[in-house]
Amino acid sequence: MMAPFHSPTICAAQVGQLFMNVCGSRSVAASDWAAYMRAISNITPNWLADPASVPVVLTIAPSEGINAAQRAELNSPPNGAALKLLKRVAFCTDSALVRGAMTALLWLSRARVTLKPFRVSDRDNALDWLAEIAIFDRADVLAELRRMQAHLKDSAVT
Repeated sequence: MMAPFHSPTICAAQVGQLFMNVCGSRSVAASDWAAYMRAISNITPNWLADPASVPVVLTIAPSEGINAAQRAELNSPPNGAALKLLKRVAFCTDSALVRGAMTALLWLSRARVTLKPFRVSDRDNALDWLAEIAIFDRADVLAELRRMQAHLKDSAVT
């Protein structure tokens, strides 16, 4: 398990079998991204060593989220191998373009992970979908989301 990570543009935490990534409404700052990558690099080796420990993921990125270079870094070894073990990812964004692109990619890909786009306002539905296969305390998740919002600048997370 990872200790909660809070910064002004990206936060992360794990509650039970749910791992959460939350971005503010602005681009993720390079310094925040570097600190985030250091934080998750401590947990991904555990996922590789014990695939049963891999959580489901809730990502909330109201608008921009991470950029192409950050996505490439996230998908490079060893993190990329650990990400391939994910069973479900709920991605909440208010960008209809991003949700549509994700849906199209899902139709065309043979990814082992099940990715489902949601609006930010549909976060509770995303949590319901993730709870079908993972165990986490909803009250603890909502409390952590409130803590994340307090740390994020320009956030519309909750």
